[in-house]
Amino acid sequence: MGTGIAQIAAQVAKIPQIILFDKSSDQLKSQFTKMKESLERAKQKGSISQDDLEFTLSAIKTSSNLKDLDGSKF
Repeated sequence: MGTGIAQIAAQVAKIPQIILFDKSSDQLKSQFTKMKESLERAKQKGSISQDDLEFTLSAIKTSSNLKDLDGSKF
């Protein structure tokens, strides 16, 4: 669920810096890969542009370290 929220925040709301957190780095890698594949399919169908795909992926950073959330507003 968090991955979908992060994707919408970046893709639709155009929030430029999002940290997707999970205590498992393996889980983060898996979810980010699934999101990337989903965005690629949407691009292939013409639902999103290459620029939207690139912005979305560049806006979302992943972390399994709570210290990376220091200074976050939400």
